[in-house]
Amino acid sequence: MSFEKSPLIASADASVTRGGGAFELGFLKGTYFADCVRPKRRMEGRYEPLWSRHGQIMNLAEGRMFSADELAELVALKAEMGELSEIAWTAEAPNHVCTEGKNLALDTFLAGSGYTVVGPFLGLISSVSWSATAATDIAAQINGTNAWKEAGTTNAPQWTTPTSGARATTNAGWSAAAAGSKALSAAKSFSISTSGTVKGAFLVYGTGAVATNADVNGKLMSAGVFSGGDKVVANLDTLNVSYSLAF
Repeated sequence: MSFEKSPLIASADASVTRGGGAFELGFLKGTYFADCVRPKRRMEGRYEPLWSRHGQIMNLAEGRMFSADELAELVALKAEMGELSEIAWTAEAPNHVCTEGKNLALDTFLAGSGYTVVGPFLGLISSVSWSATAATDIAAQINGTNAWKEAGTTNAPQWTTPTSGARATTNAGWSAAAAGSKALSAAKSFSISTSGTVKGAFLVYGTGAVATNADVNGKLMSAGVFSGGDKVVANLDTLNVSYSLAF
């Protein structure tokens, strides 16, 4: 504003408004997705040999490409198993992206050189001695001071595929990232052999990480618990677990 009066005295005031800056807030959000497939009632006898053969082929081909004959047999087995089975339940597990996993990701993104992916390996969380998952959980304390235990060879439930209760290998099973998100191209399947309760799932990766059940090497990328509560599984169930991670 400006004004003038006699005697000739002039004054003016002004203000400048500027933008406060621009920023973008980002965070990692991961979710596990699961469904449990089991034989229909009174179909267990027909279903079991198909289920066993499917698991045998999957284990034989672990770490390599399927042969043409194996692929053809898997397609036929899945079709027949599909007619004899049904989905018992589905679940989601929004998860903690753990601090040590974030740190490894940042070191890799911003300062990595000739980095080779190790894992990730997908494991299941048992209801045995379960209390909670937390962002501060670490791989070195799987079955230790983390407030949860890994399912598999020691803690129910157990499975025959992956081999002998091992973790599922996912490193070759990811779709290309899109829209700031990356997900498994296909769910990882666990052929359940003993009854038990599954609380959720986790991923370990990085130097030293392996598929061996209860191993404490590598870094804990994430751990999550099914939001719908405990999920009970039994012999002949197939538990399918997928994962997505987004910024």
